[in-house]
Amino acid sequence: MMLVAGTTIAAAAAYATWLVRARRANDRSAATGPVAAAWLIPLVNLVAPVVLVDQVWRGARPPAGRRGRWLVLLAAWWLSWLATLAMVTIRLPLGSSDVDLTGVGVPELACAAVAAVLCAATVRELAGLQRAARTTWTLESGTLRVSAHPKPAPQPQTQLQTQLQPVIPQQPQAPVQTPVQPPVQAPVQAPPQTQPQTG
Repeated sequence: MMLVAGTTIAAAAAYATWLVRARRANDRSAATGPVAAAWLIPLVNLVAPVVLVDQVWRGARPPAGRRGRWLVLLAAWWLSWLATLAMVTIRLPLGSSDVDLTGVGVPELACAAVAAVLCAATVRELAGLQRAARTTWTLESGTLRVSAHPKPAPQPQTQLQTQLQPVIPQQPQAPVQTPVQPPVQAPVQAPPQTQPQTG
């Protein structure tokens, strides 16, 4: 049982740390308190963590049409996690003697494995969305985030940007003339004159 408890605590700490960072990736002022409270307060921890994860997903500005798929993944992960907790909670007081090294039975381990795979899928989905959000052109609060794409679409100028551009009167410029030099000719040499021979 100690093996399962230790692994669960380590995984929970890693996940909570990731969730804090994911929230801060969306909002730099996000506090760590809500994440700790969501996982540690009894009864609140049955609902609050999944709500926080959904808030992170929405904050990552996902493309339209992916909400339904996300909700199915999120619900499957959370229900499998709650089922694992329920099975372990029911098994512990029974003190069953048919357990192995882990202290829990095969059904509990199978449910925990499904929950872990689905949890990893939620992390992958959120990390992908946040990575995509960082590589797009956006102008937010004076910060320009540059895209990794080679040629982003040009951003339209606002009226304020147009007004802030300096107005420099255009003066007609005379065309620049370069002096034309006549081509250089090589000197022409006359053929040598030969003297008539007398005989």
